[in-house]
Amino acid sequence: AFVGIRSEHVPRTLPPPELRVVRAARARGLVIRLVEHPMRGTFDDALARADGLAVGEAVTVLAAVARGLADLHEGGRAGVLLAARCIGFRDDGCPVLTGIDRLRPLDRGTAREDLGAFAELAATVCSAVRGARAAELLAASTAGGHRSWDDVIAAVLRAADPIGIARPSEAIADSAALGRASRDARAAPMNADGKPREAARGGADPNANEPAPVVSSWDLEATVLRDDVR
Repeated sequence: AFVGIRSEHVPRTLPPPELRVVRAARARGLVIRLVEHPMRGTFDDALARADGLAVGEAVTVLAAVARGLADLHEGGRAGVLLAARCIGFRDDGCPVLTGIDRLRPLDRGTAREDLGAFAELAATVCSAVRGARAAELLAASTAGGHRSWDDVIAAVLRAADPIGIARPSEAIADSAALGRASRDARAAPMNADGKPREAARGGADPNANEPAPVVSSWDLEATVLRDDVR
Protein backbone atom coordinates (compact mmCIF):
# COMPACT_ATOMS: atom_id res chain seq x y z
CA ALA A 1 0.00 0.00 0.00
CA PHE A 2 2.93 2.34 0.54
CA VAL A 3 5.52 0.85 -1.79
CA GLY A 4 7.06 3.61 -3.90
CA ILE A 5 6.39 6.38 -1.37
CA ARG A 6 9.66 8.08 -0.55
CA SER A 7 9.73 9.52 2.96
CA GLU A 8 12.09 9.32 5.90
CA HIS A 9 9.00 9.12 8.15
CA VAL A 10 7.38 6.10 6.46
CA PRO A 11 8.73 2.59 7.14
CA ARG A 12 11.22 1.39 4.56
CA THR A 13 10.60 -1.84 2.67
CA LEU A 14 12.96 -4.44 1.23
CA PRO A 15 12.46 -7.01 -1.54
CA PRO A 16 11.19 -10.29 -0.08
CA PRO A 17 13.74 -13.01 0.65
CA GLU A 18 13.87 -16.15 -1.43
CA LEU A 19 11.32 -18.56 0.01
CA ARG A 20 10.38 -22.10 -0.90
CA VAL A 21 7.07 -22.11 -2.74
CA VAL A 22 4.38 -24.08 -0.92
CA ARG A 23 1.17 -24.80 -2.84
CA ALA A 24 -1.96 -24.76 -0.71
CA ALA A 25 -5.34 -26.07 -1.69
CA ARG A 26 -7.48 -23.37 -3.32
CA ALA A 27 -4.74 -20.77 -2.67
CA ARG A 28 -4.35 -17.94 -5.16
CA GLY A 29 -0.98 -16.65 -3.99
CA LEU A 30 1.19 -15.34 -1.21
CA VAL A 31 1.88 -11.65 -0.61
CA ILE A 32 5.17 -11.04 1.22
CA ARG A 33 6.87 -7.86 2.28
CA LEU A 34 9.75 -6.92 4.56
CA VAL A 35 8.86 -3.83 6.57
CA GLU A 36 11.20 -1.79 8.72
CA HIS A 37 10.65 -2.22 12.47
CA PRO A 38 11.67 0.90 14.47
CA MET A 39 14.09 -0.18 17.20
CA ARG A 40 13.80 2.68 19.66
CA GLY A 41 10.29 2.22 21.01
CA THR A 42 7.15 4.25 20.40
CA PHE A 43 5.83 7.68 21.30
CA ASP A 44 3.73 5.95 23.97
CA ASP A 45 6.97 5.41 25.88
CA ALA A 46 7.73 9.13 25.81
CA LEU A 47 4.22 10.04 26.95
CA ALA A 48 4.61 7.66 29.91
CA ARG A 49 7.53 9.65 31.30
CA ALA A 50 6.72 11.26 34.64
CA ASP A 51 8.44 14.54 33.71
CA GLY A 52 6.35 15.08 30.55
CA LEU A 53 7.66 16.41 27.24
CA ALA A 54 9.84 19.39 26.49
CA VAL A 55 8.28 21.69 23.92
CA GLY A 56 11.15 20.91 21.52
CA GLU A 57 10.37 17.18 21.72
CA ALA A 58 6.74 17.88 20.84
CA VAL A 59 7.87 19.98 17.87
CA THR A 60 10.03 17.10 16.64
CA VAL A 61 7.09 14.68 16.68
CA LEU A 62 4.50 17.02 15.15
CA ALA A 63 6.80 18.25 12.37
CA ALA A 64 7.80 14.66 11.50
CA VAL A 65 4.19 13.46 11.45
CA ALA A 66 3.15 16.39 9.24
CA ARG A 67 6.02 15.66 6.84
CA GLY A 68 5.08 11.98 6.72
CA LEU A 69 1.46 12.89 5.94
CA ALA A 70 2.61 15.29 3.22
CA ASP A 71 4.72 12.54 1.62
CA LEU A 72 1.88 10.01 1.79
CA HIS A 73 -0.57 12.48 0.23
CA GLU A 74 1.94 13.28 -2.49
CA GLY A 75 2.02 9.56 -3.23
CA GLY A 76 -1.79 9.44 -3.42
CA ARG A 77 -2.33 7.61 -0.11
CA ALA A 78 -4.14 8.55 3.12
CA GLY A 79 -5.68 6.94 6.20
CA VAL A 80 -2.55 6.42 8.32
CA LEU A 81 -3.33 5.64 11.96
CA LEU A 82 -2.07 8.57 14.06
CA ALA A 83 -1.99 7.11 17.57
CA ALA A 84 0.93 7.45 19.97
CA ARG A 85 1.59 3.71 19.76
CA CYS A 86 1.86 4.01 15.97
CA ILE A 87 4.71 6.54 16.00
CA GLY A 88 7.97 4.67 16.32
CA PHE A 89 11.57 5.81 16.44
CA ARG A 90 14.52 4.54 14.48
CA ASP A 91 17.79 3.88 16.27
CA ASP A 92 18.90 7.43 15.39
CA GLY A 93 15.71 8.92 16.89
CA CYS A 94 13.91 9.68 13.63
CA PRO A 95 10.09 9.41 14.05
CA VAL A 96 8.36 6.89 11.76
CA LEU A 97 4.64 6.43 11.05
CA THR A 98 3.97 2.73 11.57
CA GLY A 99 0.17 2.69 11.33
CA ILE A 100 0.15 2.19 7.57
CA ASP A 101 -1.66 -1.16 7.29
CA ARG A 102 -4.96 0.30 6.10
CA LEU A 103 -3.91 3.10 3.76
CA ARG A 104 -6.51 4.16 1.22
CA PRO A 105 -6.52 6.28 -1.93
CA LEU A 106 -6.32 10.00 -1.25
CA ASP A 107 -9.51 11.98 -1.85
CA ARG A 108 -11.25 14.87 -0.13
CA GLY A 109 -12.79 12.59 2.47
CA THR A 110 -9.60 10.78 3.46
CA ALA A 111 -7.66 14.06 3.41
CA ARG A 112 -10.15 15.54 5.92
CA GLU A 113 -9.84 12.42 8.07
CA ASP A 114 -6.06 12.76 8.15
CA LEU A 115 -6.36 16.44 9.09
CA GLY A 116 -8.74 15.60 11.94
CA ALA A 117 -6.49 12.78 13.16
CA PHE A 118 -3.50 15.13 13.15
CA ALA A 119 -5.44 17.69 15.22
CA GLU A 120 -6.31 14.98 17.77
CA LEU A 121 -2.68 13.85 17.91
CA ALA A 122 -1.51 17.45 18.35
CA ALA A 123 -3.87 17.85 21.31
CA THR A 124 -2.48 14.67 22.89
CA VAL A 125 1.12 15.73 22.30
CA CYS A 126 0.65 19.27 23.62
CA SER A 127 -1.23 18.06 26.70
CA ALA A 128 1.99 16.31 27.75
CA VAL A 129 4.19 19.39 27.26
CA ARG A 130 5.38 20.93 30.49
CA GLY A 131 5.25 24.69 30.80
CA ALA A 132 3.19 27.48 29.29
CA ARG A 133 4.21 26.99 25.64
CA ALA A 134 1.92 24.01 25.07
CA ALA A 135 -1.07 26.19 24.13
CA GLU A 136 1.07 28.19 21.69
CA LEU A 137 2.30 25.03 19.97
CA LEU A 138 -1.21 23.56 19.74
CA ALA A 139 -2.53 26.77 18.18
CA ALA A 140 0.36 26.85 15.71
CA SER A 141 -0.15 23.25 14.60
CA THR A 142 -3.94 23.39 14.20
CA ALA A 143 -4.56 26.94 12.94
CA GLY A 144 -7.31 27.16 10.37
CA GLY A 145 -5.31 29.26 7.93
CA HIS A 146 -2.92 26.47 6.90
CA ARG A 147 -3.25 25.70 3.19
CA SER A 148 -0.76 22.81 3.05
CA TRP A 149 1.25 20.48 5.27
CA ASP A 150 4.27 22.68 4.54
CA ASP A 151 2.39 25.53 6.24
CA VAL A 152 1.76 23.30 9.26
CA ILE A 153 5.44 22.32 9.48
CA ALA A 154 6.61 25.93 9.18
CA ALA A 155 4.22 27.06 11.94
CA VAL A 156 5.29 24.23 14.25
CA LEU A 157 8.97 25.00 13.73
CA ARG A 158 8.36 28.69 14.46
CA ALA A 159 6.88 27.76 17.83
CA ALA A 160 10.12 26.21 19.13
CA ASP A 161 13.33 24.53 18.01
CA PRO A 162 13.08 20.74 17.65
CA ILE A 163 15.14 18.50 19.92
CA GLY A 164 15.63 14.75 20.11
CA ILE A 165 13.20 12.58 22.06
CA ALA A 166 14.75 11.51 25.35
CA ARG A 167 13.96 8.07 26.72
CA PRO A 168 13.70 7.19 30.43
CA SER A 169 16.54 4.71 29.99
CA GLU A 170 18.74 7.49 28.61
CA ALA A 171 18.06 9.71 31.61
CA ILE A 172 19.00 6.84 33.94
CA ALA A 173 22.11 6.08 31.87
CA ASP A 174 23.17 9.74 31.91
CA SER A 175 22.82 9.86 35.68
CA ALA A 176 24.83 6.67 36.07
CA ALA A 177 27.52 7.96 33.69
CA LEU A 178 27.87 11.17 35.69
CA GLY A 179 28.22 9.14 38.85
CA ARG A 180 30.92 6.96 37.32
CA ALA A 181 32.78 10.01 35.99
CA SER A 182 32.72 11.60 39.42
CA ARG A 183 34.04 8.44 41.08
CA ASP A 184 36.72 8.02 38.43
CA ALA A 185 37.85 11.61 38.87
CA ARG A 186 38.19 11.12 42.62
CA ALA A 187 40.12 7.88 42.14
CA ALA A 188 42.43 9.12 39.37
CA PRO A 189 46.14 9.45 40.25
CA MET A 190 47.26 13.06 40.71
CA ASN A 191 50.36 14.94 39.61
CA ALA A 192 52.31 17.15 41.96
CA ASP A 193 50.24 20.18 40.85
CA GLY A 194 47.00 18.46 41.88
CA LYS A 195 45.77 17.79 38.32
CA PRO A 196 44.69 14.29 37.20
CA ARG A 197 47.51 12.33 35.63
CA GLU A 198 46.85 11.27 32.01
CA ALA A 199 46.66 7.56 31.38
CA ALA A 200 49.33 5.96 29.23
CA ARG A 201 48.37 5.93 25.56
CA GLY A 202 50.24 2.79 24.57
CA GLY A 203 47.47 0.39 25.50
CA ALA A 204 44.58 2.52 24.28
CA ASP A 205 41.87 0.79 22.30
CA PRO A 206 42.20 2.07 18.69
CA ASN A 207 38.43 1.61 18.22
CA ALA A 208 37.40 3.43 21.39
CA ASN A 209 36.22 6.55 19.54
CA GLU A 210 34.32 4.81 16.76
CA PRO A 211 30.60 5.70 16.63
CA ALA A 212 28.10 3.07 17.67
CA PRO A 213 26.56 1.20 14.72
CA VAL A 214 22.98 1.98 13.71
CA VAL A 215 20.79 -1.02 14.43
CA SER A 216 17.96 -1.95 12.06
CA SER A 217 15.29 -4.62 12.29
CA TRP A 218 12.74 -5.86 9.74
CA ASP A 219 9.35 -7.54 10.06
CA LEU A 220 8.37 -10.25 7.59
CA GLU A 221 4.67 -9.92 6.75
CA ALA A 222 2.92 -12.59 4.71
CA THR A 223 -0.68 -12.86 3.57
CA VAL A 224 -2.12 -15.98 1.89
CA LEU A 225 -4.78 -15.16 -0.68
CA ARG A 226 -7.38 -17.93 -0.91
CA ASP A 227 -10.41 -18.42 -3.12
CA ASP A 228 -12.55 -19.36 -0.10
CA VAL A 229 -11.85 -16.08 1.76
CA ARG A 230 -13.97 -13.05 0.92
